[in-house]
Amino acid sequence: MVDEFDKRLIEELKNLEFSDLYGSERAKSTIGLTLFHSRQKAGLTQKQVSEIFGVRQPYIAQLESGEANPTVGTVGKLLSRLGLKLVAEVEPLFPQEKQPLHNDISDTNKANILGGTRSSNNSIAETETQWKNSDALFLSSTADLKI
Repeated sequence: MVDEFDKRLIEELKNLEFSDLYGSERAKSTIGLTLFHSRQKAGLTQKQVSEIFGVRQPYIAQLESGEANPTVGTVGKLLSRLGLKLVAEVEPLFPQEKQPLHNDISDTNKANILGGTRSSNNSIAETETQWKNSDALFLSSTADLKI
């Protein structure tokens, strides 16, 4: 069931500028929560983690709160030092939404968005399948920390 907030959000996500900002902030907060839960599960304080990584404690706080914008490499390094790895998982923002929000994107642009150029022999569906099956797509820690 879609509540009023979700209806409004779905409508706002049709605006590309809003959608970009929302996607960026959501990704940073998801990564931050994953780092937070990973640290908690390891039984470490922010101070202890900062010493392990050789950074200041406020940076750990910024990472965990979603205020920082770390590279994927930085996140991988931090999790690695906790004995974890990063695994990506992509899913719709709203599972009940079956149609893409931006229907005006051409097949060529869809292929570029989904992982680069595609050969003329590959359909969009084949390109999407190849992209979804790539190792770079799975982003959740092996400690089953799903947010």
